Amino acid sequence: MWPVNIGGHSPNPKKCKGPPFDANKLINSPIISELNKLWPNFDAKQSNTDLWEHEWVKHGICTGWDLFQFYKKSIDRVEQVNILRVLETAGITPNNAKYNIDDIKRAFNHLTRPIIHCNKEKSIPKKMLFQVYFCLDRNGEQFQDCSLMPENELVFGCKTGDEVVFPSA
Repeated sequence: MWPVNIGGHSPNPKKCKGPPFDANKLINSPIISELNKLWPNFDAKQSNTDLWEHEWVKHGICTGWDLFQFYKKSIDRVEQVNILRVLETAGITPNNAKYNIDDIKRAFNHLTRPIIHCNKEKSIPKKMLFQVYFCLDRNGEQFQDCSLMPENELVFGCKTGDEVVFPSA
């Protein structure tokens, strides 16, 4: 979860007050197996706790929540939306096929209006689906439309009508 202000910008974490990161609080918590499953570090040179520390220091510290609340709420929202299941229900699967950005956005109409992030790598000539961002209320409990962003800014790295590749794992 990344807190943002009305202009869509993240607060400066150096100006946020919050408890320091303590890996032991996560390792010894009831959510550790879910964290390892849902929030792994794909950088082989680092541990999962390295990633979690980065996310806390960069984003979590600005939420006003404690460490456990930040990660528990993040896990709860990931499990609630289940992005892959929503996309697969709409016939959009990670199979290196091309999909229209508008179809990807429509897959989430029942839930909220997300922000779609595309990326381009040298090894693949087409833009790829990279991330799907969701907006939440201030408490991190309820999904809401990313209405603070103009419609034409609900995509990054691509534009409405583009076709993008949904890469396979």
